[in-house]
Formats: sequence, structure tokens, C-alpha cells
Amino acid sequence: MTNNEKPEPIEENDLHAYVDGQLDADRAAEVEAYLAGNPAVAADVASWREQNEAILAAFGSAGAVGPDDLALLQPARRPVWSRFAGAAAAAVVLLGVGGAGGFLAHDRLLPPAVPEALPAYASFAGEAGDAYLTYASEVRHVVEVPASDSAHLTSWLGKRLDYEFTIPDLSKEGLSFIGGRLLPINGQPGAMLMYEDQAGTRLAVMIAHNDGARDTAFQFAADGDVGTFYWIDGDQAYAITGRYDRARLRAISGDVYAHFEG
Repeated sequence: MTNNEKPEPIEENDLHAYVDGQLDADRAAEVEAYLAGNPAVAADVASWREQNEAILAAFGSAGAVGPDDLALLQPARRPVWSRFAGAAAAAVVLLGVGGAGGFLAHDRLLPPAVPEALPAYASFAGEAGDAYLTYASEVRHVVEVPASDSAHLTSWLGKRLDYEFTIPDLSKEGLSFIGGRLLPINGQPGAMLMYEDQAGTRLAVMIAHNDGARDTAFQFAADGDVGTFYWIDGDQAYAITGRYDRARLRAISGDVYAHFEG
């Protein structure tokens, strides 16, 4: 960079690469200068570094994880608004990857003791993805109850889930609510709320019972072009699934999180 050139703005990808040790010395110095002037972001970055260390401490000694595997194991990194960011549980909750295993992590990344630490919630992202693929392509029967009868929908689903909730408004994300349906998730009643953008791309918000897993930060899973952000809070598990890139899904998930946790 010459004296007349302005440094490129620091973006989230730069911060992730900095934590993962993937920046050259000049760019790393620029990030460090940025962090010095942005203490809130610096705190997030410090928590991400702690997550890396926790993951390596949990798996590295068994030879299960190398530096290239961290991206598969890290929880989705969120700004300060996520009160679960940096949770200790992140060290043992794995991100799903595509392929024959669907949304579940490759077995090779799991040391023997870990599966017992992951309750039925570990399959939630897979079920959310399967449900989305089943219903998002429907033309006439994508939902059981249309948006025009939202009061009945939330009353009915709320009783089945034993969880009173309202429908998130995602209009600022360009998404219109079209209705919902009852789903079986992990053998218990679950809810699917379906949205659609002007191009006809659909997005589903899933609500399910938590079968005992601890609260978690956002996790991300992908199967082909379908992505899912999911997390746990108390008795509920939530998933946001759609054919959007990770950044867009993350933004939408932030709105959904704020709705349910606000």
C-alpha cells in the first residue's frame, strides 16, 4: 500500500481470518489498529480466540482436530447482541456439513466420548433442512394455515408446543409471512413458519422442543444451497432455513432471535 492509498475497510471476514492466523503481517497490523479503536469488537474477537483455544483443548490432544478443521467446529460468530456468544458449550457442539451425512458433522471429527454429550438436538438442523426441502417447493400446500388466519395458527401451534409465541415480522428483510404448519421434530410437536420474498424464494422458521441440551450460540449447517442457522434457549430450539447465502441468513436470524429473545 502506498502513502496515497487508504487502507481497505476492516470487515467481518478479516476479523475471522485474523483470529485464525490467516492474514499477512500488514493486514494483521491493520486489523490490530482497528481493534485498538473499537473495544466492543475487540471483545468479540477475544471471545472467538478463546473458542478456538477451547476447541483445540477439547479435541486437539486426541489428534481429531487440526487448524483446517476449526472452521467446521466453531460456532457461528455473532456480534455482541448474542448473549450466548462464547458459551463453553461451543467446544462440543459441531457444525453440520453437506454430503451423505446431511447436516450432521463428519464422524471423524468426533472423539468417542462426545456423542453422549450431544442430545437429540444434534439432529435438529437435519430435520429442519429436510422439512424445508419437503415443503418449500410446494405450490398449493406449502402451509396448513395461511397468514390470513395467523391468530388461529399461533394459538393452535402454541398449545401443541406448550409455548406461547408471536410471528416474527421479517418485512424489513423483504420477506412476507405466508403461513405455517405443525411438524414432528425429534418425535414431538414442532412448528414451521414459512416466509417468501418477491422472487419467490422461501424461508422457514422452525420452533421445536429442546430435549435437554444446554443453551448455545448460533450454529450453522449447510447442505448444498440450503443453509440453516440454529440455536437453543431454555426449553426451545430454533432454526432458520433457506436458500440464501450465509451472510443473509445470519442477518435474518438476528431479527428472529431478537423477536423471540427480546
